[in-house]
Parts: sequence; C-alpha cells; structure tokens
Amino acid sequence: MRSQCTPLPVSCSSTTNRPDRWGSANRRPRYPILRLVACAISLAGCAEDRARRLDEADQAYSLRAGDETLAALARLPDDAEALWRIARIEVWLGRPENGRAAAERAVALDPRSGEALLWAGYAGALAIAARPVGERLIEAPLVESRLRAALEVDPSAARAHVGLAILALALAQEPADFPRDLPDPALHLRVARELRPGLTEPHLLLARIHLARGDPEAAARDLEPLLGDAPEAMDGPNWPDAQVSEWAAASRQARALRAALFRLPE
Repeated sequence: MRSQCTPLPVSCSSTTNRPDRWGSANRRPRYPILRLVACAISLAGCAEDRARRLDEADQAYSLRAGDETLAALARLPDDAEALWRIARIEVWLGRPENGRAAAERAVALDPRSGEALLWAGYAGALAIAARPVGERLIEAPLVESRLRAALEVDPSAARAHVGLAILALALAQEPADFPRDLPDPALHLRVARELRPGLTEPHLLLARIHLARGDPEAAARDLEPLLGDAPEAMDGPNWPDAQVSEWAAASRQARALRAALFRLPE
C-alpha cells in the first residue's frame, strides 16, 4: 500500500517552475543547512511517493514541450530536416508509427540525409517490434535497409545499431520454415554502447539477452552503468530534460532488475 504523503513543502521545492532534475547544476537552489535538515526529515517517510510525483511532473512537462515543438516544426512541411526532427520527437513521445511516416517523407525529400534514414529505420524497428507476432516480416527489409544506409552515411550512428538489434530481436520471434540471416543483436548493442554510453537501450537490452541465455552475472554487469550518473554524451532529442528523464527511468529499471536477480535492496 502506497504511503500517504503530503505535498512537498514550498521551502523544499525547486525555485523554478520545473522539478530540479530538469535544471542544470547552477540553477539548483542552495538551501541553508537547517532547511536541508528539515527537508530531509519531512521527506524521509515518503521517498517513493515523492519520486512518483516527480516522474509525473517530468512526463507532463515533456509532453507539453514535445507537442509545442511539433507544432513549430509542422510549419515547415517540405523541409527534410524539420521532418526528421518531427520523427525524433514522435519516437521519444512513444509514437513510432507517426515518427516513421515523418522520417520517410524526409527521406523522399533528401535520400542522403543520414538523420532522415536513421529515424526512418529506428522508428520502423520500434513500430515492427510493437506489432503482434506474424505481422512483422513484410516491412522489415525496408527498415533494415534504412538503418544500414544511415550507417553508410555516418558509421558512428549508435542509434542505428540499436535499431538493427531491436529489429533482429523482434524478427527472431517470428516463425520460420528455414533459418533467416538476422543481424546479431548483441554485437550491435555492444557497438552502440561503445559509441554512445549515454544511450540507455544497449545496457537494458544486453542485460535481457544475457538473462535469456542464463547468465545473470553478465546481465548485472550490463546494468551497472545505469546505476550511476548519466554520461555527458547523449544521443536523442536535443532536450537535456528528455535525456535526464530517460536515464532516470532506465536507472530505476536497472535497480529493479538487479534486485530481482540477486535479491538486493533497490
């Protein structure tokens, strides 16, 4: 049963209109020591409830920011860069089908745009993975070709490797009468992790792959980076807010998974 917790005291809240996790270090309020002690005491019994409220605030703010940015970019309907930026935001907001449609329009306008190819392929991989088994094969060749084309334009595109891994994991669940030549998801995830340590997906997906292979120790090593602070090099929407929120959510998943593995406190 969730503990009943009163709203955060005004003296303990951020001085901005967003939670402090959104601000940079030089924007965080500096409290006198007695106020810090009082805040710590008042929040000690309701950390879970406080985290939930901060998460809800994060999500609400990000959705508003995302929709406002989409509205601004929509004023450039025939601009390839505006379209792949729309695709990127749609993906972050959990709408990969919309993102793929926008990115494919960007590819049509600029077939050599690495970003357009990347987001067409990455959004396509997410959309395919969300479909029921039996409905994933038809569009897979086009999605894979987009991701590989993105890597030809930019070999350092870590998210393209993540997309290939997501696609391979989704297609591996499809029934087949003969072996299929699928990308090696673990290989692509390791490459992505080296290229962009700030991406959360490689850490989580590699852990799940190792768990499926019966290797919990390797899974725990995969999760270890998520237990610390987010690296500065982040690949994703150009919003520090979104990046911090994404890392925080992945960190909670990693702690929960490790606790389940070794019965450690979260």
